Amino acid sequence: MHEAVGVKPYIHSHTALRGIAALLVFFYHFELIRVFRIPLGSATPIIARGYVWVDLFFILSGFVIALTYQGFLASPSKPSVTAFAVARIARILPLHILALAYLAALMVGTSFLGPLLGGGRFWKPLTTLDFRHFLEQLSLLQIWDAKAALSWNIPSWSISAEMHVYLIFPLLAFALARAPLRSIVVLSVTSVSIYLVILNTRPSLDILTPFALLRCFAGFALGVVLYRAHVRRPLRARPWMGLAQCGALILMFAIFLSGFHDVFLIPAFATLIYATASDAGPIGAIARTRAAQRLGTMSYALYLLNFPVLMTAELLWPHLSGLTDSHPANTAKLVWAVVLTAIILALAALSHEYVEQPMRRMIVRKFTPS
Repeated sequence: MHEAVGVKPYIHSHTALRGIAALLVFFYHFELIRVFRIPLGSATPIIARGYVWVDLFFILSGFVIALTYQGFLASPSKPSVTAFAVARIARILPLHILALAYLAALMVGTSFLGPLLGGGRFWKPLTTLDFRHFLEQLSLLQIWDAKAALSWNIPSWSISAEMHVYLIFPLLAFALARAPLRSIVVLSVTSVSIYLVILNTRPSLDILTPFALLRCFAGFALGVVLYRAHVRRPLRARPWMGLAQCGALILMFAIFLSGFHDVFLIPAFATLIYATASDAGPIGAIARTRAAQRLGTMSYALYLLNFPVLMTAELLWPHLSGLTDSHPANTAKLVWAVVLTAIILALAALSHEYVEQPMRRMIVRKFTPS
């Protein structure tokens, strides 16, 4: 499965980065809800641009998929492509369906009980269009419809985009096996070109129109290129590795605080992923801790469930906020943020353990060609 001797089949640092990014997306969505918003001082620019962590996911996804499947799909056959497709579906669908099913139950309930419960920003009677959008999300086609992407479980738009990119990965793997240098050049030029178009035509990377499919592909292609660079020239010299990791983090924070366009974060993300691929250095040491690995392994659940949790929380907040009238508003909101963080971490852990993992194993066992 892995085409280079010495390339790690599992990278603790990348798993930890994925978990931290998912948690930051949750904080970003928390701050989007006006009644929950807490003054964050100098951290505001970092949280306010939390949508960019999805681009880190896209790059990590390209790296990990190439690491795991490029050799396997170097000479694609019907069994190998089917096994790849089954593995991706098994990874994505169980929690995606769980989150949508919960939201469907919540929406149907609030369409009847909304006036009694007090409602909220997202609550309105269900319409035929809502059901159409639900079906689009269920089938992971919402990337083609911006209105569908902004309904129901909004973060799942990125899952839709990634699923589309997965469909062409067997062709990419075949091309990389037959003409590696040419393929890497094409992927690099394509990725850079898309980011330059975004830099010159869009105010940010926060894109949810069908163009978001290209946003996803740009990150994914960059991740594949980084994997190939790691195979050929892994960064293993500890002093340089530590400097590169720290430099990437400093550059990220500088761009966040400076207000530069989001696209300038992409080189920092790429440097961080490349510099941590050998799983050493200061980030590697932190990433190997139990807490960091636990957060990373349940990152997908954390990402997909954060919107259902926050929508439920907004529905309850008008009734709970009255209990805190004797306390400063920001203190009450901070306590609420801590409570919701604990809730989503617990739900993510449970759903990863009892839904994501067993359903994934069952689907792979049942549908993978023998």
